[in-house]
Amino acid sequence: MQTTMYLLYLLTLYARMKQRVCLWKVLLWTQMLISAIVPSVVAFVSDEQLQVNHPPTFLKSFYFVELSENNNIGDLVLQVTTRDVNWNDTLTYTLATGSADFTIDSNGQIRAKKAFDREATSSYEFAVEVSDGIDRPFTVQATVRVQISDVNDNKPNFRNTPYTYSVTLPENSNTSVEVLTVEATDADVGTNSFIQYRIVDGDADGSFKISLYGGTITLEKSLDYESKPNGYVLRVQATDLGAVPLSSIVSVNVHIADVDDQGPKFSQPLYSASVNEDLSIGFSVLTVSAFDQDKGSGQNHAVSYSIKSGNVGSAFELDPMTGELRVKNTLDREKKQGSYSLIVEASELGSNHPPASAKVDIVVLDVNDNPPVFPKHRYSVGLPENAQAGVVVTRVTAEDNDVDATNKLLKYEFNPPSDSKRPFLIDTERGDIILKSPVDYESGITSYTVQVTATNLLPPQASDTVTVVVKVVDINDNNPVFQSNVFAGNQDEGTAAHTFIVKALASDADSGTFGKLTYSIVAGNDGDRFEINSTTAAISNKKILDREEQDSYTLTVQAEDAGPHRRVAQATVNIVVNDINDNAPIFTDKSVTVNVDENNRINAQVASISATDADSGTNSALTYSISAGDTLNAFQITDPSKGIVTSRISLDYEKTKTYSLKIAVRDGGSNGGKADTATLIVNVVNQNDNAPVFTSSSYNFSVYENQINGVVGSVSATDADGSSFKFGKVSYRLYGHYSARFNIDSTTGQITTAELIDREDKFGDVYSLLVVAEDNAATQRRRTIETVTIHILDQNDNSPTFSSPSYSASISEESLHPDFLTVAVRKHNNSRLIYSHPIFCF
Repeated sequence: MQTTMYLLYLLTLYARMKQRVCLWKVLLWTQMLISAIVPSVVAFVSDEQLQVNHPPTFLKSFYFVELSENNNIGDLVLQVTTRDVNWNDTLTYTLATGSADFTIDSNGQIRAKKAFDREATSSYEFAVEVSDGIDRPFTVQATVRVQISDVNDNKPNFRNTPYTYSVTLPENSNTSVEVLTVEATDADVGTNSFIQYRIVDGDADGSFKISLYGGTITLEKSLDYESKPNGYVLRVQATDLGAVPLSSIVSVNVHIADVDDQGPKFSQPLYSASVNEDLSIGFSVLTVSAFDQDKGSGQNHAVSYSIKSGNVGSAFELDPMTGELRVKNTLDREKKQGSYSLIVEASELGSNHPPASAKVDIVVLDVNDNPPVFPKHRYSVGLPENAQAGVVVTRVTAEDNDVDATNKLLKYEFNPPSDSKRPFLIDTERGDIILKSPVDYESGITSYTVQVTATNLLPPQASDTVTVVVKVVDINDNNPVFQSNVFAGNQDEGTAAHTFIVKALASDADSGTFGKLTYSIVAGNDGDRFEINSTTAAISNKKILDREEQDSYTLTVQAEDAGPHRRVAQATVNIVVNDINDNAPIFTDKSVTVNVDENNRINAQVASISATDADSGTNSALTYSISAGDTLNAFQITDPSKGIVTSRISLDYEKTKTYSLKIAVRDGGSNGGKADTATLIVNVVNQNDNAPVFTSSSYNFSVYENQINGVVGSVSATDADGSSFKFGKVSYRLYGHYSARFNIDSTTGQITTAELIDREDKFGDVYSLLVVAEDNAATQRRRTIETVTIHILDQNDNSPTFSSPSYSASISEESLHPDFLTVAVRKHNNSRLIYSHPIFCF
């Protein structure tokens, strides 16, 4: 029994631990196990014995679990597990004192009743009880400790409130000096409470540095009160190292204390002014200003001013107390200086700081205090007579020593302003004398004299006058003119050199050397074939001309005058070379060979033969003819001007295979012209126009019976197309009802027996066959058929045969003239018989 109960206990415990085996399966397994091990015992276990109560037990006496803070209400904290031998007991779980923030259900699941805050309570410890619920129940306990783990739910807090630090540093503080230390704390634990510090704003120039973990701020760059009088407002951020970091920001006010470390400074580094050159002495030009840069120390010093350099000629003076700059000596833009660049200084009184300097640029402005002046009082210029209206004859320019462009502005005028005979205009701004109308040297007026005055535009208006003499210059202003734009001439080819052809004259309206003309050929004289008289303009051939080399020439003739700027004119001269019959016609090919199929069409073209004649006109008009070789009058030239040879007849290769013709050509020159000959070879091309012809009109042959390949005889046929051509070769074949009994050699025409022929059989002893003789043309073969009669000769190849196998007859012994018995035998060609009997004699 103890063994059985122990097994039952073990199985129940196993099932509860695995939490997967149903109770009925445990009982079934237990029964099977008990039956197998102690079958005799099971029968004696009573129900009362199974009802013994045993206390439940926890699998652990102490449970420890971690739970993250900020959990959800109802989250599972822990599952406690118990065992009870009495498997049918109802277990009840309860929580003891200290567990008000937790609940437990009937399955032993402990759940949270609230969201925990580790910073408020970091752990809980309480007892859990289980009771088996029997009349005399057992109650057991186990201890549960719940550790609340930290969540990063608290940001760092700076110790200073309301999150502001303040410190003051002298502006001459050394770098790396410690400014202050900020400190923050974080209620979380572990890495969630580790803090890093950063300056996130207010330090654009990088003057400060903060230690990452200590929060100590140090000075990185020198301070300057004057550039940062309001100091710095640093924004320092403290960030924890949680998985999701939290941070806080504090302000650090860094005030900078001023010290006396600055000298004086001008309000601006550059001053500038513009003054007229005619200003009176003592005129105030401008005022410079300087100040002590120290602002917060209360040690601002008075400033004294002076001119250090650039005051050429002591033109200016500077008030040492007020900084007023005044004119000390007279100014002159043209004679002295147009500008001054002064260096002024400002010094602090009672201070060792070096003085400050500034630049003062003064521009002396021009006033109109100089009159215009011409460099010379008389000018002489030449004007070509062919100058066009609008051309600038010359420019007269006066000089004004004033510097300003407006004071230098001048107005130019003729004096007197108007003159109807004066062919000029004047540009009032530039002083250009412009031709208003053309002048002509040949008109008789060879010079003009004009007065030009230059006057200031701005007051006071001073002026100056100059005399200009314009001389009209005679020029070569007329071009040569040919009598015609185009001249024409001609010359027979072969004419002797230096023979006159044509004259191309020109004239020039200018006189003297300007009208003297020189002639030349400037284009078209390739090969230097022509020449022109440079004075008379007569053109002649320099070489003998050949029309066949070139039949015309286009020359460009130029006439050039003798002026300094020579003028030219050009004309075209067309020269035609006249033809003479100095060239014989020449056949393109001296020998032409053509192939013409026989049986050609009459009047069909056989060949086209051509010749050329280098002459022209009638001298090159050609006439063609057949001069020799056409003995059969087989050819003709129907159009003598074209050289096309045609056939008069249909050619027959079998009659004439080749023709050799002489073709003549003659030009149309005088005295019968000139001629040439060529050979035309006409090869007649054989065609398959003849059928084979048997040498005999009939054939009779005989052959003995009973022969294989027995020679019967030979047939023969010829083809007029010639055996040298494929279609002239003849082949033979048999045709007819009994042709299969014979063979014929397709080449030789020999006929032989194809099998044993029996003269006495049913086909008889005479055969009539058809023999076909056919040429070997590729297409459209020609053939001839002839009859061959074959006689089969007999051989003694058959024995006599009685008409009846037996005969009988009666003879009377008393008959004097007894009747005879006739015995019949079948006869053949070899049928002459001799009768005999072995017993009787006939």
